[in-house]
Amino acid sequence: MLVVKFADLCVFCYFFFFSLGFMVNPNFAKQFGIDWTGKAGKTEVRTYYGALSFGLSMFLVLMMVKNLWIYGLDLSLILASSIFISRLIGTAVDKGWKEDYTKLALPVEFLFVLLLGGARVIG
Repeated sequence: MLVVKFADLCVFCYFFFFSLGFMVNPNFAKQFGIDWTGKAGKTEVRTYYGALSFGLSMFLVLMMVKNLWIYGLDLSLILASSIFISRLIGTAVDKGWKEDYTKLALPVEFLFVLLLGGARVIG
């Protein structure tokens, strides 16, 4: 069990500090030589928008199969809330309130958080 806890702690640290780097300074990507329109940038978008989302969806399936539905809902609520809060802060910092995508994303993500929160309270 000690190995599992150590592994979980290491994975947490990796994702947490990596996410902080990108949230505080999105230009952090340049440290890796990534240009979002370049080949490595396209791969990065596929990896984090595509593969990470796929992995999270597979975790949700695992929770459903193991009849641990509440943990899947908890993960979804934490993830959706993190995305919404990050977008809200990022939009304020970057002054992107008038962007078309932001006008769509913020209310949709807020509604998603409310629905998941409501499901968590009721469930």
